[in-house]
Amino acid sequence: MPRILLIDDDELFRKMLRATLAELGYTVTEARNGKESLALHKSNPADLVITDLIMPEKEGIETISELLSLQPELKIIAMSGDGRVSAKDYLPIAKWLGAARVLTKPFANEHWLRRSPNCWPGPEHPGRSDSRGQMCRRRQPGKLRLRTGPGVSI
Repeated sequence: MPRILLIDDDELFRKMLRATLAELGYTVTEARNGKESLALHKSNPADLVITDLIMPEKEGIETISELLSLQPELKIIAMSGDGRVSAKDYLPIAKWLGAARVLTKPFANEHWLRRSPNCWPGPEHPGRSDSRGQMCRRRQPGKLRLRTGPGVSI
């Protein structure tokens, strides 16, 4: 059974997300912060990690970096809401470090479940029939494309 490691310091949000994923047949392990998640991942590696970015003890950016150093092929979905710091400040950094997808909280379950059908472990995920064929490939850290104008990339 595919394993998902869900990391978020907001207990209510974490429980809601866990229930949604469990309904889809995933085994979900929960962590309240990055420090706890690393210990859990080392003892029982996940197929997919879904992590918040702003958390106590060890925040998401550092957690993503450490998880990918342990398991470079790991797929990660990073999420963040507008709290003390805006999500738009941290989500691009998570993508640059190697997160396959980034999401701004709050989001509708249907939106994020179907947005990245190939992120999900196991062939039975309902989003796999998505005709857009979006892929969930982990970016290589540090390969950032800058657009300088129409049709010009660096």
